[in-house]
Amino acid sequence: MSKRVGRHLAKRSLSLDEFWEQEKDDLFKDIVAKTPKLNGSSDPAVQTLNDVNAFFSKHNREPKLDGPLEEKLLARKLNGIRKLSNRDDLRDADIHGLLLVEVSDEKAEALNEQMAPQLDTSNDDALADSLLGMLGGDNLKGIFDTEVLKQAKPKNTQDRIGQRTPCANFSPYIPVFNQIKNKIDNNPDSIIPFKGTSKIHVGDVFIWGGITCFVERELKMEYDSEGKPNPRLKIIFDNGMYADMLYQSFSQGMYRSPGTRRVKLDISGSLGELSKPLEQRYGNKTGEIYFLASHSSAPEVTKFKNLIKVGVTTNHTPLRTRNADSESTYLYAPVRILRILPCYNINVQGLESLIHTQLNEFRKEIKLRHKKTGKELVAKEWFDVDLEHAISVAISIVRDNVGGATLDEDDNIYVNDN
Repeated sequence: MSKRVGRHLAKRSLSLDEFWEQEKDDLFKDIVAKTPKLNGSSDPAVQTLNDVNAFFSKHNREPKLDGPLEEKLLARKLNGIRKLSNRDDLRDADIHGLLLVEVSDEKAEALNEQMAPQLDTSNDDALADSLLGMLGGDNLKGIFDTEVLKQAKPKNTQDRIGQRTPCANFSPYIPVFNQIKNKIDNNPDSIIPFKGTSKIHVGDVFIWGGITCFVERELKMEYDSEGKPNPRLKIIFDNGMYADMLYQSFSQGMYRSPGTRRVKLDISGSLGELSKPLEQRYGNKTGEIYFLASHSSAPEVTKFKNLIKVGVTTNHTPLRTRNADSESTYLYAPVRILRILPCYNINVQGLESLIHTQLNEFRKEIKLRHKKTGKELVAKEWFDVDLEHAISVAISIVRDNVGGATLDEDDNIYVNDN
């Protein structure tokens, strides 16, 4: 038997253990650890947020301005993109909820200028003419006219967005966080995963992005376009910050952030009267005074600088206005909800006509023709007036006509039964 055949037979007769010892170093040499998949956008702001997300995943905190050079640069860029938090692509990439911090306009603008790519547009016209020449001339210029493209339908939305802000007086919350810390230290099993279907109540405690927080109270009862309750909540964080957030935004933000945990502890007993739902504090909710702006692009509407609609409803404003684009009173266009004043224990019947009478000098009759039917409409409940002035007038009307009416700091108007 040749030596070559002998070696071949010897290899075939290796036991499984012998084979493993001989080959194990080569079997897995090409396997690398899988890294989290990030948004692959080429947009500079999204790429920056991806870098911040990677930093947060590694260090369990956001980059600091007083850190090493690379960390400092990343912190500056994060502050810059926080002013862009209304962009859908950034919200989708914000897996740790890092955009929910307020940044001044001046600071964000300066930082964004450092990030924005500088493009040479000096030869744009020449380049466009050259391309058009190759494609067939001026008759193709229409392909660059974006005005003919169908625009996305605006949503009926409110302008207020929850942002983290330093607490003016954080000391009352220190004993509460000490209570939470003792619970976690003495009972580690009290920390459980957060589920997207979980209900959230005042007094509930969470660990979100490595920061402990709890729901202090209901600030204002709001509703989504389907009429479902979506209350605005006050969230207190253990780093001295707070945020006013809609229930759905708070829940979705925590669910999308990996590592969010719930602490099995109800601290509502430590919050006193604030822990009670609004209707327990103020009585039955009887209506809303609302202030709207139109998304109409009709010249008859856009020629007014401060055109707003003021109204009163016993329904929920988002539900009342969800079909605004098909109703003449809303100028056959979607609306933006500027402000809502919820009313408790107040008979709202008749308030609307009183408010309109007081604002009569600002009233505008809007004449429009329906695009499909050709029917002319005249809308008379719109006013070219500063929003804050209109709100002040509405509050004065309520106070003058409803005895004991009180306005709290969150726009709730109520009459105590006591």
